[in-house]
This record gives sequence, C-alpha cells and structure tokens, in this order.
Amino acid sequence: MAGLRERQKEQRREEMLSAALSLFRSRGYEFVKLEEIAEEAGFSAGTLYGYFKTKKDLLLAVLVKDFEYGFFCGKQTLDGPATDAISAINQLTRCHFAHREAGPTSEMWRFAVAAFLSHPKSEFSRQYETCLFRIHRQYVRLIRKLKADGHLPQSVCPEEMATFLDSTANMGFLEYIRKESACEAEFEAQQQRLNHRIVDWARKSAPQPGSSNLGNLEVDPS
Repeated sequence: MAGLRERQKEQRREEMLSAALSLFRSRGYEFVKLEEIAEEAGFSAGTLYGYFKTKKDLLLAVLVKDFEYGFFCGKQTLDGPATDAISAINQLTRCHFAHREAGPTSEMWRFAVAAFLSHPKSEFSRQYETCLFRIHRQYVRLIRKLKADGHLPQSVCPEEMATFLDSTANMGFLEYIRKESACEAEFEAQQQRLNHRIVDWARKSAPQPGSSNLGNLEVDPS
C-alpha cells in the first residue's frame, strides 16, 4: 500500500508539473496563478499547495525536470563511443543547452536565473547551482574519456577545459534567452564554433604536465 500511495503521489506531482509547464508556455510565467495551475491539473488549490508552496517552487521543479532530462542524455553521450572530440563535446553541449520542443521557455529561464542570482542562499539557488555543478561534472567526465581514447592531449587538464566549455555555453545561453528574437540555429552554430576553437587551442598548446596554458585562452564569439 505504501508503494501504491507513493506512486499516486508522484503521478499527481507529474500532472501538476505538466499543467504548470503548459500554462507557463501558453500564457507566460508571470501571468499564471497557482490556482489556475491546480484547476488545469484537475486538483484543488489546497492539494497543489501541499506539493508546492509558491509559483517559484513549481518553476524550480519544472526546470529541474528539464535538467534531469539533460543529464540523462548526457549520460548516453558519456557511455557511448566517441569518434572525435569536437563531435562529442558538441553533443554534450546540445544535451544541456539546446532548446527542447515543448520545454521551458526563455521567459521561464530568465525568471529562474533572476531568482538564482538575487537570492543566493535560497533553496531555489541551492538546487539550481547543484544542477549547474552536475553539468560541469559531465563535461569533466567527457574530457577524461576523450583523453583516455586519444582524442585529446594527455596534458589537458579536465577541470580547466570543462570550466571553459560549460562557462562559454552558459554565457551563450544567457545571451540567447535574453533576446526574444534569438535564433536557435545561430545559437547552436555559435556554440559549435566556440567548442571547436577551444578544442583546437587545447591541441595546439599542449601544455607540459604540471602546468596549463588554458588560462590564457581568449574565446572569440565571432
């Protein structure tokens, strides 16, 4: 019985998240009320409040679910064969930063980033930062894998290269969600150019063990 109750509880939660995402997408996060989400999901407002105290809590849950999908796709990239460094890095970048059809909108991400930055000690910021850290760790794992497979020089520092890659992708993503008229194809093409530049630089510089020249890398977005 306990297992059944937990499954029913999780199903109700998923229905609430689905209703929230649908309304946030169709009407805009700013203009949707919790009571409307409850009605859309087929529950009373009191039931929804038992799961999510604020609209921001719902937003976080929707975005964490999107992050989790990215981690799932990222794990497939990490577990699969890598034919070359650039293709593998581009694939992992798409896992985490590509726009997902029927997924969170740019407006939703803007509200999330604002909440993350304006209340750094909040539960929202803690969970959001945890997701960003997990993205970084997947980049680190991928760089280690590419080194082991001979696709990157052994002298490359996985932590430093991962920092360049995910920081560059995050900056590009922030710029993308900031503009209502941003073109997804142009955003992806820019990310691929930057990834290519970072990989080329790592190969050409090949710093000696115990040192790193990655800190001197200047990334040109053009």
